[in-house]
Amino acid sequence: MNFVRCRQVVLFLLAGMFIQTTAASTTSITELEAISQAAWQRTLVMRIAKSHMLVAAGIDYQKSKSQLMDAIEEYEAVLKTLQGNSPNHDISERLRVIKVEWEQFKAASLKASSQDGALVVMEESDDLLYHTDALVRSWKVYTEEKIGHLVDTSSQQSMLSERIGMFYAAHFYGLKNEWVISELNFTLKAYEKGLQELLSHADNTKEIGDNIARLSNQWEYAKMSLKKFNSGQYLPHVIAVTVDTMMQRSNKIANLYAANKAEDTLQYGQIQVPGLASTVGGDFSD
Repeated sequence: MNFVRCRQVVLFLLAGMFIQTTAASTTSITELEAISQAAWQRTLVMRIAKSHMLVAAGIDYQKSKSQLMDAIEEYEAVLKTLQGNSPNHDISERLRVIKVEWEQFKAASLKASSQDGALVVMEESDDLLYHTDALVRSWKVYTEEKIGHLVDTSSQQSMLSERIGMFYAAHFYGLKNEWVISELNFTLKAYEKGLQELLSHADNTKEIGDNIARLSNQWEYAKMSLKKFNSGQYLPHVIAVTVDTMMQRSNKIANLYAANKAEDTLQYGQIQVPGLASTVGGDFSD
């Protein structure tokens, strides 16, 4: 298993990301909204892979199965919207490739659980993440609008939360390959870097600061559980709930940054409308 390409994608995300927070129910979207929806697919890729691992390991089976199916439905809805709004042949071709990769990944994620199958899911998620990231960068070429770096940084945490959960659940399930631990550790460091940047920003509003503080507390709680993992003690149910709430909290922070930016510049689509990340997982609350 070679995750070098996926690691390159994560490094790109650390330099700047966008977030999807609107439901993909409209038939016509702006270029900026298209970028946001394509970027949200990256988190969905990791969420599907994570949910497959949770189902395979029997962790909160019914809830994990429901999240898997919801994320698949959401991905397909977003993909359909993007296909219907492609501005040129180049992006249409990238979407065609993504459609092919998506069908392979979806089929793997829906197969009956096995360790060999779980390895395939991780490999397919790597490929789809790579192509979806390329789509985002292609779409950015055709728009001059940009979302603030702090929105990018906070939205990065959403995908990384799901990635942490995927590797943790995979190891618990029995995939104890050295590269699983290596990639988990790499993702943990990437998450820590992004969070520290958010914490160090001096111009956060009180509401944003409060939410970052809550995210930091959730992260500290997750790290305590991960330390027990290093000593051979697994807390899969705790980690599953914690990374889910971290993902949703990160999206809320990105929403707040984007809403503030919209007041100063252009209207930012329908940023106030909650998407999947705001509605799935009954454990999240203010």
